[in-house]
Amino acid sequence: MTTTTIVRDGFNISPQEVEEAIYTHPVLEVGVIGMPDSIEARGERVLAFVALRDGCVTYEDELREHARRRLADLKLPDKIVFLEKLPKGISGKIQRTALKEFEIVAA
Repeated sequence: MTTTTIVRDGFNISPQEVEEAIYTHPVLEVGVIGMPDSIEARGERVLAFVALRDGCVTYEDELREHARRRLADLKLPDKIVFLEKLPKGISGKIQRTALKEFEIVAA
């Protein structure tokens, strides 16, 4: 999975750092991307895609609060979208570029 830095309010955010914070919750998979903010001067918003383990139940607010204990506020996902599974390439790595296709639905 290639890392594309998210630029928000002039700060660089590593998608991997946000993913690692969410992975400390019992989720199955996480993919984080940047998406254009409606206020152009802000740059990008943080969008997380999450697939849950079988039997795991959580909600967007709960997962965001979990991440808040590990990340600065500006790095918190603005939106968390739950999917059954995340798109992967032949090597089994999550494809952030494929997640961009879900961006319009998630915005």
